[in-house]
Amino acid sequence: MMAHVLRFWPEYVEIARQAHAGDLGRLRSGFASRRQPFPAWSKLFSRADLTGGAVIDMMIHDFDALNWIFGRPVAVTARGEQNSRSGGGFDQVQVLIDYPNGASALVDGGMTMPESYPFSSRLEVLGEDAAAEYTFRAGGRSVEMGGGINELVLYPNAGEPAILELTQADPYANECSAFLDAIRTGSSPDRATPRDGLIALATALAARQSLDRGGERVEVPV
Repeated sequence: MMAHVLRFWPEYVEIARQAHAGDLGRLRSGFASRRQPFPAWSKLFSRADLTGGAVIDMMIHDFDALNWIFGRPVAVTARGEQNSRSGGGFDQVQVLIDYPNGASALVDGGMTMPESYPFSSRLEVLGEDAAAEYTFRAGGRSVEMGGGINELVLYPNAGEPAILELTQADPYANECSAFLDAIRTGSSPDRATPRDGLIALATALAARQSLDRGGERVEVPV
């Protein structure tokens, strides 16, 4: 099992459920973002040669969430800027992902936001019948700081927008619980599998290759 916590985050789980159940209709496009100031909690982030920079270390979670919803990625095209604070890592990046049947998704993210900027993430999925939009903003520069925004809104073709009230739970605790349950029962995890992790990493590495090639379209080899 891989530590892709968004697969245990209540709002991401609900959007994936709706997409897979057909509640949104045929999926057209997606958007995900993940933004923060340069991390201060570990000196490791100054070594992009070890972390891969934000395009791999940070945005891989959004690649995985979108792959969970849209399926196996076909190719990526990326643009971005390198950051001297991480030793030249691509830490501010936009990645366009092509999916089968004409769907696509855009991922925007990085860790070059101003020091006063709160940790923020977003997921939007547009279908023929409805759109789902999730906004998360922490109360400060780190994801665990409370007091921010946590809102999931469904916009249907028929009817009024609805704010979905979900049962809240610590996604990291959910993730650990699923892992421990698999150990106790001797079963294989149904989420965040090694295969899922491989596809997310392949997406991130293809994006890095596109960046190195000046924004060329690169196929995802999985």
